[in-house]
Amino acid sequence: MALKLADRVKETTVTEGTGDIALAGAVNGFSSFSSRLSTGDITFYAIMLGVQWEVGLGTLTAATTLQRTTVLASSNADALVPFTAGTKEVFVDFPAVLANRLSDFAISEATVASAATVDLGAQNSRKVAISGTAAITSFGTFAHGEKLLRFTGACTLTHNATSLVLPTGTNIVTAAGDTALATSDASGNWRVRHYQRADGSPVRGAYLGAPVAVTASGSIPATGIGLKYRASGAGGYTRTLPAISSVFTGWATDVIENNSTGILIIAANGTDPFEGISGGSFKLLPKQRAYVYLDTDGWHVGWVDRSPIVSSALITTAVTSVDLLLPAGYDKFEFAVDGLKVDTQGASFGARLSSDGGSNFKAGTNDYYGMYVYGNNNSNTPAVYYFGANYLEIANAVSTGTTTPLSARGTIYPGDAATQAMMLFNSAAPWSSGLFRVSNYAQVYNGGSNALMNAIRFMTTTGKATAGSIVIRGTPAT
Repeated sequence: MALKLADRVKETTVTEGTGDIALAGAVNGFSSFSSRLSTGDITFYAIMLGVQWEVGLGTLTAATTLQRTTVLASSNADALVPFTAGTKEVFVDFPAVLANRLSDFAISEATVASAATVDLGAQNSRKVAISGTAAITSFGTFAHGEKLLRFTGACTLTHNATSLVLPTGTNIVTAAGDTALATSDASGNWRVRHYQRADGSPVRGAYLGAPVAVTASGSIPATGIGLKYRASGAGGYTRTLPAISSVFTGWATDVIENNSTGILIIAANGTDPFEGISGGSFKLLPKQRAYVYLDTDGWHVGWVDRSPIVSSALITTAVTSVDLLLPAGYDKFEFAVDGLKVDTQGASFGARLSSDGGSNFKAGTNDYYGMYVYGNNNSNTPAVYYFGANYLEIANAVSTGTTTPLSARGTIYPGDAATQAMMLFNSAAPWSSGLFRVSNYAQVYNGGSNALMNAIRFMTTTGKATAGSIVIRGTPAT
């Protein structure tokens, strides 16, 4: 099957009504359709009888049968003509609509402002620049159109599964310099067949730019599909999802990050179901991330970072201590110390806790009490010690005479007004004369009144730490 044109092809027909054309033979001096086209080929045709006429796209389904596939223009309001009795002429044509669309390349690029409806069919040029930031929900109704689009700003193309089909299946937020190819079908519905970002980044719905800043309560609009959101500040915000009636199944955000110091609530609109609960909601703790999507039964959380990194530090210059926060809302914290080196032989490495966000760290005599078991690679007999101290010991007598760094893992239970904070550590550290020491600790905060600990100071008792990293992950309260 191929689209073909041929010169001087004309036949007669006595076909009536709106059915296929029965070809009756070539007019004198012209060729028949079947002599220039093969069965299955497509061509442009014209047929006429007096004031009745029709121009369209036809398919030669047999040697003497031309199917009227698509009408481009006619005396019957551009629809199939119910031809009356009489002998008609039918011939291969080059339609004006096609000639006009070829010539529109020579017309300078047209510019139209973004609006709910941008009527591409009304633009004479095939090249159209769209300016402005207003959301676009329609390209108008224009049959068999083709337009080369260029965007000069950030506007939202709103996906519609019928009338404005986008390659992502979701909305696209444009950026200056982005280009696209759009075509329309016989019903005037548009489809964006190709979309190219000006910066070369992949097309994934919303523009992969900076996240939407969340510093107060508000809403996530229907046009927010595919966007990233990032909360900051004190937190305690609520963001309400769009009404289910205003979006479609499969609508989803990109990552929602809670970088605030409080809770971020993502709530359903009104009584819309969220995880099966009418008017439900979902809480993101500090440093947690998630995304939300709409299924046939309502809103769902598609993914959530259950143990996010809540605090971290990279040591690249010599320091005596590193202070990190322990955000509220977590049952426990897991920490990892890697690659830690010290500049003083025999230094101990440990930590202190704070209940006032790091303004003051607990450092009283015997504020911390516990036990540890340790051994080294020169002895099969472990040693057990009970002790009280003014800091949490993670590793002691660390050596500087080796390239092997200190490594430690641990769990911190932050406690509350009724429960002591508790720490469980294990570490492996260089010791002396090529030896290393492996230690396991269990310690509790034992100084004064119990309280929720919300910050920790990692520290050396003598000298400084010169290199290493510390990462703390939180496990949310159940």
